[in-house]
Parts: sequence; C-alpha cells; structure tokens
Amino acid sequence: MEVVTADEKEAAVRVALNLGHSLGHAFEAAGEYRDLRHGEAVAYGLRAACRIGVAMGVTPPERAARLERLLDALDLGIGGLPYALDAALAHLGTDKKHRGGHLRWVVPTSSGHAVRDDVPEDLVRSVAEGLLLPVNAGSPS
Repeated sequence: MEVVTADEKEAAVRVALNLGHSLGHAFEAAGEYRDLRHGEAVAYGLRAACRIGVAMGVTPPERAARLERLLDALDLGIGGLPYALDAALAHLGTDKKHRGGHLRWVVPTSSGHAVRDDVPEDLVRSVAEGLLLPVNAGSPS
C-alpha cells in the first residue's frame, strides 16, 4: 500500500508491481476471466518476464531458473494454456502500461527489476507461444 500511495501514477517505484502482469493480464483476458485466477495468470506472466529478460540479456539465466523452480514448487504457471496466440497477444494492446506507444515490460535482474520498452514483438510472440498448448497456438479462441 505504501508503494501505491507514494507512486499513484506508476511513474517510478510502483511499476515494479507489474512484474508478470503484462502477459498475465493478456492470458486472463484470452480466457475471458473464467479460466485463470489472477495469481495463476501472473505466474505465467512471471515465467514470460523471466524468459524475455534472459533473451534480452537483462535477467541472468540462473535467476530466471530459480524463479521458475519456485513457481514449479508452488505449482503455479504449470503446463500450457489453451488459448489462441493471436487472441492473447491482441490483449497486450489494451495494457495500461503503455508509454509513448510502447509497452513497458518489467523483467527481473540480478538484484531487482528493470523496466524495458524495447522488447521486440517477435520475442513476445515466441515467449507467449511457449506458454500455450501447441495445438492452440495459432487457432482462434
């Protein structure tokens, strides 16, 4: 609550609370808010943030592996999601974390987090596809 109160417009510190939320919200919306609880969706989004961070050289691979092992141990974000890739990605366009026409991604670092607005769309697509069931990756929802 202190973070939210101190940064009501998500200008600096509060954006860290969005770790895992970009694709998490997209997956939630693709499931029409029926299939996933918010925390489950964010767990998938956290996996995505780790994978994006590693691919961009921001997240050390051992940090990402540790976070994914913790999610595994908690049985969160396990298995592929049954959503169409394009349906999930379409929801990213409505994400509130846009600034200057670019989505701001929060990714883990060795000592905290980084906010990036230069994540390539093809990387997001590839990472999201890796969290979906293969048979549904390109089909309509």
